[in-house]
Amino acid sequence: MVLVILAVCAALGAADQYVGSLSRFWSAAWEVPALSAPWLLLPFAVGVVQRDWRRAALVGWLATLAALVGYGLMVISPVEHAHFTFAAFVAFVRSNRLWFAGAALSGPLFGCVGRWWAVSRAWPAAAVTAGAVLLEPLFHPVANRALPVGDVPLGPVTGAEFAIGVALAGWFGWRYARYRRRSGG
Repeated sequence: MVLVILAVCAALGAADQYVGSLSRFWSAAWEVPALSAPWLLLPFAVGVVQRDWRRAALVGWLATLAALVGYGLMVISPVEHAHFTFAAFVAFVRSNRLWFAGAALSGPLFGCVGRWWAVSRAWPAAAVTAGAVLLEPLFHPVANRALPVGDVPLGPVTGAEFAIGVALAGWFGWRYARYRRRSGG
């Protein structure tokens, strides 16, 4: 089962890179690979289906790592008009070591957050996860020093991510309310 999860995560990473390469056809495509919240949803979702905390952390990290490897393999693949070599892959890893270091932190953390949600329907786990998706459109331009706070362009990708964040928050709220009613709390 873990191998299937990792293969799916690698495919999602590759798809993320591929969509970004379509920017010559679709003006908003360049925004998709720049989104970080979907990369946090991967280990969260993986953590939800793990049977214990340690496994949720480990598989959360491996899922994020697999997605990064899939992304990197797509960057240096013939699909992207590149010639795959091991040296090119090593160069990708070196040039993206900050992202790999971030994966070593965010993967296990959000894997455990997913497990926390699965075990106890903890509202902080839902708030952190939905908040990452919902608030990223507000902070992404600021983090890139492109715009002052408040001047967030509402392009199709930004709007879609915000809408997904709202839907995710609503879904978490609904699931939390059902859990509280059933548990009598």
